[in-house]
Amino acid sequence: MPDKTVTCRVCGEEKPVSATAEQIAAWRGGELIQRAMPDVPSDERKLLISGVCGPCFDKLFPEE
Repeated sequence: MPDKTVTCRVCGEEKPVSATAEQIAAWRGGELIQRAMPDVPSDERKLLISGVCGPCFDKLFPEE
């Protein structure tokens, strides 16, 4: 079970985040997110940073 869920600002769905409380604290304390959470998928890290889930992020910023 994930330690945290985040609600996407675009679609409003609640998404699980597999980061631990310690990883989140390290990131909030100033550590780069990719260093604080190297094992957390990039879509989940983007969700923590932007509040936008992976599918919505891809719709907003499609690859060219």
